[in-house]
Amino acid sequence: MAAGLVSHNITTASGVTFAVISWVPDTGAPDVGAVPVARITDGTSVAPVSATQGLGVNVIAGGIADGGNVVLGATADAASVSTTIKAALRGIATALGITAFDLGSGTGGSRTLRTFPDTAAVHKTGKTHVLKTITLTAHTSAIANGDIIADTQQLDAAFRIADGTGTIKSITVFDPDDQTPYSFFIFLHRTTTSMGTENDPISITDANAAAGIIMAVAFTAGDCVDLINGRMYQRENLSIPIQAVSGTDDLYVSMVCIIGTPTHAGGAIPVVLGIEQD
Repeated sequence: MAAGLVSHNITTASGVTFAVISWVPDTGAPDVGAVPVARITDGTSVAPVSATQGLGVNVIAGGIADGGNVVLGATADAASVSTTIKAALRGIATALGITAFDLGSGTGGSRTLRTFPDTAAVHKTGKTHVLKTITLTAHTSAIANGDIIADTQQLDAAFRIADGTGTIKSITVFDPDDQTPYSFFIFLHRTTTSMGTENDPISITDANAAAGIIMAVAFTAGDCVDLINGRMYQRENLSIPIQAVSGTDDLYVSMVCIIGTPTHAGGAIPVVLGIEQD
């Protein structure tokens, strides 16, 4: 016959009788190879049997006291794969980065166990399209051809994760000072290295330029849109791979005049980047 559970009534020398639930390999021979798994002392209370404590497990109303069973262990047991069941469960949760459990909003059998992993342990998949704005602090004097308008500055959280990657899809540059249209570069950087002194020519070294500059995106007077009280320059349909500054989720941006003599007296130039985040 098949294996299963059987019940044996046992009477002690003092006349106390209780039932022992045992697993047997063959229910047709219930006394052969029986492994006790629980005992019933009063017809309702069930006490698990410990491999160490046998039938002498301490039982309290409603279950086993925390730490009262050497196999189950205690809630405070450190994560381990070789000690108690609770320690093993803690070890699994630790490995998965699970910090909380939730049974959902339902009740009874309708509730579904949900886990909430530590976000730092989750590798985000898919792509996200976002608009990120950096307002460049610009030099307020008249700029000459080839001079730096705004030195290298931080765009915080340009990527979803530290050391992230993505693609620039569009760039829009606003001129609230309403200057005569001119041409300029927007430089994208993966290091924090300065381009040089604002209102002076570029002075970054070749080595630092090669290590830090991702791309120089050119804007001309033809990219300018007149907003009456200001102007904006736009480039779309771009596909520029970008990478965060090492150890951060940041991108750096600078602006250099190509031809023209703009004066950004307000000292602020908003730049909006359309980014496809990996």
